[in-house]
Amino acid sequence: MHPLLTSQILTLLSQGKVFTIQNFLSEPVEKLISITKLNFKNTLQIKTSLLNKYSPLLMCGTSLAQSISQTMEPVSTGISRLDNLLQGGFYPSSIYEVCSPAGDGKTQLCHTVAAFMKHPVYWFDSKGDFSAKRICQINSKDIEGTLSRILVCRVESLLHLVEALYDMLSKFDSSSCQETRLVVVDSVPTHFYALLDTSYNCQGYLSQIGNLLKYLSHSHSCIVLTTNLLSLATEPHEEDRPGMGKYWNHVPHVRLKMVSMGDNYRLSIMQSNSRRLSHDQSELVKISLKGVH
Repeated sequence: MHPLLTSQILTLLSQGKVFTIQNFLSEPVEKLISITKLNFKNTLQIKTSLLNKYSPLLMCGTSLAQSISQTMEPVSTGISRLDNLLQGGFYPSSIYEVCSPAGDGKTQLCHTVAAFMKHPVYWFDSKGDFSAKRICQINSKDIEGTLSRILVCRVESLLHLVEALYDMLSKFDSSSCQETRLVVVDSVPTHFYALLDTSYNCQGYLSQIGNLLKYLSHSHSCIVLTTNLLSLATEPHEEDRPGMGKYWNHVPHVRLKMVSMGDNYRLSIMQSNSRRLSHDQSELVKISLKGVH
């Protein structure tokens, strides 16, 4: 974020109930000085840097249209039935989420997508479930090329995930490369629920993670794929409930439901910002040594 925002300063800000970049920018300089004990010049320097880095840029209509047209081609997921469901595959600059009860194939789907993805893959692993061996089982045609495209970061906490995303974002911002990238986050609920009964500000971390994923998808044409837990309805008047509360509902552009149906798994669209996707359509897939197919 900024070299002056050390871990000690971030702790002081958290104690002063300044959890997000938006919180920092909206607070008066005088209050920030009293919390961090930084001088006026340094505090203003941080504010200016964050505004320049994260404020939306003005763009003329022609440039915007050209930018959009370059990111409208879908990228195949490597799973033909999922491509059918999504009308072609994943679209760059979009956030996709796969929801299912525990053990119903979310990580298997992520492995399959990563194994067949022709673009760089950045995998944030909260559960320790990433398996290079599984990738090789799914796609054995070009093992060296496939594994060389996948970078894995083992995530130990929500704070670690925030820091890792900021680090990756900083590298993307300083790079002139404009190629499409896949960012896999498997999964946020792992550490979110572990902190619910503690004094940590879970919602603050969740807000930062959501904002970072939105920035990544929008500013760098990334395809973001996250996983989430799903509580299935037990009564006729109830609805299936994705994890992490109402705030997180606004993060994914497309939310997929994956539920076990005997030997098969049913994929369907729970939520979508796109008119081209039908909520009535579903696809049955299988999971084998060759992944989801």
